[in-house]
Amino acid sequence: MNLLITGNYYVYKMKNQEEAWNMPDWDAKFSLDYQISEQLNVSTDLFFTGQRKALILETFGFDPRPLSYQEILDVSATQTSVYTLPVVFDLNLNANYKITEQFSVFAQLSNFGFQKYQRWLGYPVQSFNVLGGLSYAF
Repeated sequence: MNLLITGNYYVYKMKNQEEAWNMPDWDAKFSLDYQISEQLNVSTDLFFTGQRKALILETFGFDPRPLSYQEILDVSATQTSVYTLPVVFDLNLNANYKITEQFSVFAQLSNFGFQKYQRWLGYPVQSFNVLGGLSYAF
């Protein structure tokens, strides 16, 4: 059995912006790997990500082009608001079965906690998904 617990606390020093947009103050990971038999291995990963603040810029009038860095800094041309992305909890489960020394089958269940979250504002992750397959080592 292998157990891994990691955690990070971040401190950002900003020069031009008031926040480190979309960056969390903390994150953590808990991993457990267990060799059930000579052939079967299972593991799980729990990911936690702290709240993040996202900057929303609204320009006046219709202008389809992306804003330049100077236009972003010019607050008179844009209206800004801040949206707080909530804490993220993500659970993944994995299994690997070794048929022979060369062949194995595997299955992975991602976002098993059925969390609907956005890694970046406006970019949601896929909900629960399954991946399976065969692997061949030579």
